Amino acid sequence: MLGFRSMRVTLRVVDFEGVTGPTVLAMSMLTGMDLNEPGSFTSVGSFEYVTTAPAFIHRVCTISSATCAGGSSDSWAPTLCPSSSRASRTSDLPPPLDPTAQSLWRTAMAGQLLNITRSIVTLTDTSSLWQQGKDALDVVGYGGGRFDFGLKVYLLQGTSTFDVTVKLYTSMYNDDNVDNWILLDSFAAVDSSNTAVKLSVSSGVLRYIKWKLDYTNMTLVSFEVLGVAW
Repeated sequence: MLGFRSMRVTLRVVDFEGVTGPTVLAMSMLTGMDLNEPGSFTSVGSFEYVTTAPAFIHRVCTISSATCAGGSSDSWAPTLCPSSSRASRTSDLPPPLDPTAQSLWRTAMAGQLLNITRSIVTLTDTSSLWQQGKDALDVVGYGGGRFDFGLKVYLLQGTSTFDVTVKLYTSMYNDDNVDNWILLDSFAAVDSSNTAVKLSVSSGVLRYIKWKLDYTNMTLVSFEVLGVAW
């Protein structure tokens, strides 16, 4: 979905059966940076349980707010179709977008991929914990006012109780003077391998962004930070 600010999603349940007892269908939408890493996906939200078929649940997802809403509210409740409805009934499908809405959707195209770490980074407890200034990412050319970042920790080792926290800093200078760098935001602490967390920033971004690592009892970590500018 890179390149879209918003999308309209319809979950259509034509029919379903259970083995014994009440039948309930639940479905969630997930988001991630790498299709080859399904474990790195995190939840955007869950549809309301469906207990009767056929049914429709209409959603409008807006990237700028990172939420999905049904109509004018944040209700996830399904809209039940008439009992006679089945897959062949096109009249039960949601109406198409009118020409004005289609135009707005086309002009809302956006999204540019960011690679903060530039590659997978491997550090030990004796490594420098700051990204070098010369490798800081210049984001001045990216339009929009929202940045969504994804951290993937591939490997984490340590002694006793250990964890790492990746922080993002921003500056107008791509140097190594720590006094020139301002904390932008921090990912949640990670204490195990094969873990993904996300972070969104909508203000305070200067020309450059680079990472810094904080840790407790860590001996080895491999991680990567990617992102999307909207």
